[in-house]
This record gives sequence, C-alpha cells and structure tokens, in this order.
Amino acid sequence: MNNGRTICARSCVDGHKGDYVIRWQTLRLPTVGMRRSIQHHNIDLNAVCDWIEGNALFEGETISIEDAVDQLVDNGVYEVQDYARTRLGDAWDELARRAQWMGRGTSIKVVGQRVIPDRTRAWFILRLEIC
Repeated sequence: MNNGRTICARSCVDGHKGDYVIRWQTLRLPTVGMRRSIQHHNIDLNAVCDWIEGNALFEGETISIEDAVDQLVDNGVYEVQDYARTRLGDAWDELARRAQWMGRGTSIKVVGQRVIPDRTRAWFILRLEIC
C-alpha cells in the first residue's frame, strides 16, 4: 500500500541541479470503516473525518480534498476520483461542523477545500521512531 503521495520536481540544491522527490506522508488509513467503494460509499463518515483531522494535526500540514482523494484512490478504496470527491465533500462539511461546534477550542480550520491545523493552539506532539 502506498501511504504517501510522491511529487517529482526539478531544483537547484547547493548548486547541484537535479531531480528530487518529496513524499507527503500520511497516517495509515483506518482498518475499520474504510471498505472498497465502487457503486456505494462504503467508508464511514466519522472514520474519514478522523483520518483527515489526524493527518492535519499530527503531521502539522494543510490537507486538501485533492490530497485525500489521491490517498483513497492510491490505496484502492476508490477507483474513480470524482466518486471519492463526492464523499469527501460530505467529510469537509462534517469537519466544518465539528470546527464550528468546538468554537475557539478547535484544532483545525476548514477553509474552502483545505483543512488547516490551527497553529495558534499549543499542541505538543511526541513522535517516536523505532529503527
């Protein structure tokens, strides 16, 4: 399974021109509430919302609908991007409702088609890597 999106680019780093790869790492997709969706949406709205919100918070990155669509298609949950986009539109609406309910205590902002971690809040994240 591909858990990151690869972006290829040309750049000049330390005077050396060449290709480099940036990988957007994501939290793994939930194992519950995310089933293959071809003719019916088989992903739980809360599961996908928690996954998107968790990625924004723990990775500290803005997540767009297109980022999430790419992940769901790359991981085989959806085959067609437009179909995935319809369910993610519902998720974005739900995330906006969650942020509104939380008021000033929210940890995210939903701006258009992006979920942005609210960096004005004091969030302490411990990331452990085991080699």
